[in-house]
Amino acid sequence: MTRQRAALGPSVIPGWEVLYDKPEHKAQYLRHESADTYALLCVTHEVAVLLKEFHDDRELLRQGGWCAGCVKGEVA
Repeated sequence: MTRQRAALGPSVIPGWEVLYDKPEHKAQYLRHESADTYALLCVTHEVAVLLKEFHDDRELLRQGGWCAGCVKGEVA
């Protein structure tokens, strides 16, 4: 039996919920409400990147540059 983590609350993107808040990266880890689909959200620009695997966020955060708005230095 797989146990799902309880969501912290709804995301700014309809149909998605926040699983983890990552304030040091200005990001949130999201799960789609109807499927085991995950995404990483930039809370500054409200841009989400779909993740292929559950822990792909680690590599994206380590590499940086996953949010185009942040790379360009845009302020929301």
